[in-house]
Amino acid sequence: MSTPDKSNKAKRIEGDYHEPEYISIVVSDPTRIDEYITYKITTTTTFPEYKEREFSVRRRYKEFVNLRDHLKQKLSEKPKAIKFGELCPLPGNNLSSLFGQGSF
Repeated sequence: MSTPDKSNKAKRIEGDYHEPEYISIVVSDPTRIDEYITYKITTTTTFPEYKEREFSVRRRYKEFVNLRDHLKQKLSEKPKAIKFGELCPLPGNNLSSLFGQGSF
């Protein structure tokens, strides 16, 4: 009687496993500072271009308006990019409108 070869029991998958690349951006924590509101932007990613896997910054509402305007212009220059959908409208620029229209 022969002893079964243990190496045949566990099949090995050839090649290296690579974690899928992704980027997740969450806008939260609206905070009033003097006469304006800032938002916490937390980015989590596996893209190798970033040193950290997670980092946060705070930005003012008007910076979101400027970013949205810039993206809108870029999308209009490339009609094929429209297939990814429209840009969502921004909520109002005060805390009561933020909570009245849903989350950012």
